[in-house]
Amino acid sequence: MKPIILISSLLLLNTLVTEVQAAACPTTGQVTDVAGTFETAAVTFTRLNNNDTVTVAGLKLTAKNSTTYNTGNKVATAFANRANGYTGTNPPFTNALAGWHSGPASSATVTFTATTIGNVTNISRSNSGEGSGPSVVTTDGTSIVGGTTTLSTLLTGNTVCVGTTGNWQAQEFHKNGGSLIDWKQGAGSAIDPTAPVGTWSLTGTGAAAIVNYNYTDGGSSSYSYTVFDNGNNSYSFCSGGNVIVTGNIKTGQTGC
Repeated sequence: MKPIILISSLLLLNTLVTEVQAAACPTTGQVTDVAGTFETAAVTFTRLNNNDTVTVAGLKLTAKNSTTYNTGNKVATAFANRANGYTGTNPPFTNALAGWHSGPASSATVTFTATTIGNVTNISRSNSGEGSGPSVVTTDGTSIVGGTTTLSTLLTGNTVCVGTTGNWQAQEFHKNGGSLIDWKQGAGSAIDPTAPVGTWSLTGTGAAAIVNYNYTDGGSSSYSYTVFDNGNNSYSFCSGGNVIVTGNIKTGQTGC
């Protein structure tokens, strides 16, 4: 998929650029390289007094006074939007967030998502000082063997359609082995026949699974995307936190 400019690939018209830039990537439904769902843990924080600590999934926060983190909301904000491996600054943070990443704060609650698909060990948390520390509501992840779409089974041997009937912007067949072929106006067309436009590949594991496109038609360009299932055979291809293009899937090599 080439963003912004339509050049016979999975693209968006210039007239849709503003919409693309404004569309945030979905937060659920990611198609990964492994079938199943990611475990989540909704952590609700309480206030910290001077020298109190709270640790979630290895990331430890220490209050250096009695006011900075004197509400659960303030503590939640400190833990919000942290990537796996985040270490922050010392103070107030020590150690690193391990095996989880966090979303935005909602009042005193932050939802953490495991980086490994399936039913993983519940998120760890501890505290020192006053109060009972953070509470957690866990939604177990699942691992499903067979019959469930993975990124590989979704794309391999299938055609991604972008646009609408009579105005298909791209009809790209993901051939097993890595060739990317655009249906265009069909193999028998004398004007714009079916032709290879580049290659595609999959890299990464779990939530880091991405599809990579390397185009050789009209010059050389490369793009990488995470893919989300929107339901009803609609899929979002995302990069940089935004939806770059939305398409649907047809089985085999075919016109849309």
